[in-house]
Amino acid sequence: MGKLFKRLFFGVFTVAAMVVTLSAISVSAKAQANESSDININVTYSVVNGQNLGQDQVISLKNPATGSQKGFDALLKGYGVNDLAVITLYQDPTKVTGVDDPIKKAVYIINPAEETMTAYTEYVSGNPDWQEIHSNEMDGRTPGEYAANIIAKIPFIGFGHVPEVEANQINNNQDFGNLRAMTGIDIMYLPVHATANVKYVNEANNQTVKSYSISGYLAETGTYTPVAPSGYKLINSSSIPYTLTKDDSDDLTVSVVPISTPVTPSPDSNNNTPTVTPQKNDSWNPTNSNKNATGEPAVPNYAAVKGAAVYATNHIYMYKNATFAKSQRIAKYPKAKRVDRPMFVVTDYARSKAGALRYKVRDVNHGSKTAGKVGYITANRKFVVPVYYKSVPKNNKITIISKRGVHAYRNVNLTKYVKHYKKGVRLTVKRIVKHNLTTRYQLTNGNYVTANKKLVIQGNY
Repeated sequence: MGKLFKRLFFGVFTVAAMVVTLSAISVSAKAQANESSDININVTYSVVNGQNLGQDQVISLKNPATGSQKGFDALLKGYGVNDLAVITLYQDPTKVTGVDDPIKKAVYIINPAEETMTAYTEYVSGNPDWQEIHSNEMDGRTPGEYAANIIAKIPFIGFGHVPEVEANQINNNQDFGNLRAMTGIDIMYLPVHATANVKYVNEANNQTVKSYSISGYLAETGTYTPVAPSGYKLINSSSIPYTLTKDDSDDLTVSVVPISTPVTPSPDSNNNTPTVTPQKNDSWNPTNSNKNATGEPAVPNYAAVKGAAVYATNHIYMYKNATFAKSQRIAKYPKAKRVDRPMFVVTDYARSKAGALRYKVRDVNHGSKTAGKVGYITANRKFVVPVYYKSVPKNNKITIISKRGVHAYRNVNLTKYVKHYKKGVRLTVKRIVKHNLTTRYQLTNGNYVTANKKLVIQGNY
């Protein structure tokens, strides 16, 4: 294990059911990054199917350090080391000196089914390096435990706790020259499904008048926009944040009153008489394609729902605000080939001053300099569209376009790996199936593959 760690500074884990680009980062006393700039590392959390859990963060470490600093916990609440699937760490090779062929990123791959852990290194030269560890070499540990034990040697990464990074671990220990070059870490878990119950409660008698269930993955965050049940009014129509857990601690309660019962407003400090402000024409309910019981306008039919993935088909920018201005640009996204198109997760909606619809999004282009950025992009369908197909092709044919191919699974949640299909393979599908905020194609043999447009294309190609 010690020998392995000397070769690998960071890595990504993958499951047998996934094709993941792996890489590892070499630790060398000679590999020293620039000494005097602060370290900002983007950390993302997701599950194997690519669904982001909404708990991304940026870890900032002072360099040079003057005291201890906090690292981060690789395990979100509810997850253990045996739930780890893939961990990827990225570094900027231009910040590493003294090495002829610096490493760009590193990967640890955890495969519980095969009881193996694979480490893969990707260098600037493009020459990859693989190393597979089997169960008889893991000192009685599971693959997840073994990988966590290795990675925990990097002092700012904890598993089940937030570690303290001492100043000398950044300033004096040459082994952490590459720490100063790190740019990002992707933590990927095996999918653990979770739900939150939403209860609409009549405030007059404390009776539940409607129930709803939010489905997703453990530790996934989001916002729920309540819609009044027929015959009732919402006391508060604001969106409610939630985090999915293993127990009922994430359950939500929405207070309502019958329409015939007036809602008594809280008096303000100036006047006890409520002020009624007409609803503007540019507002809408983003969780319902029709007008709800409160009469609020609907979101356009073409708009992606909150939490869904979209990608740019043309050149776009990300902006700080919904009213676009050149001075407000955060990031630039040039037009790219289909498989390389920049991808985002929609977190909210907004309108420009002129009334144009905007998506508030989070950049989920792992490994890019823009990963993790949050801002506004256009919702114009000529520039941005959903990542997942919504229909079956006319000839019932799809073609694999991903360079790494795709896997087929027995279950719609992409578990129970069955087979791998290489790029260029044509498949016949019989239907499309929704799964949370994604879709799958069911093949004629009953197995499922992703309906992600970056991985497959409708028709024969």
